[in-house]
Amino acid sequence: MATGNSSTLTVNVGTAAAGNYTLMVTGSAPSATHSTTVTLAIQDFSIAVSRRAPPSRLASDQLHRDLDALNGSTQTIALSVSGLPTGVTGSFNPGSVTAGASSTLTLTAAASAPAATATFTVTGAAPTTHTASASVT
Repeated sequence: MATGNSSTLTVNVGTAAAGNYTLMVTGSAPSATHSTTVTLAIQDFSIAVSRRAPPSRLASDQLHRDLDALNGSTQTIALSVSGLPTGVTGSFNPGSVTAGASSTLTLTAAASAPAATATFTVTGAAPTTHTASASVT
């Protein structure tokens, strides 16, 4: 039911398969009926990157970030990182996860790495690919 000039549509996707679905939304009043279509995209998983360490360099020149795979996918999701600054490498432990599991991304800066701030991308790939971005200084 609309209140004022807006309304909220909540869709429970349950166990629907991943994919794009077209929904028809119709509003009716005594004077008119209007419809519009919207696309609902259901992903098989999503990823998020969260900081677990202080924002500055640790004594070992490593930063740690956690990655969680979400949304009920039972697929194995391969992890990779790109866009790191020169002299910084990244490695995951473990290198792949299933939904609900976590992996720690360790970023290691070489002693010769120049000071820089960069946005990097973490990619999770199963049959589909999803990304999350974060920054490192």
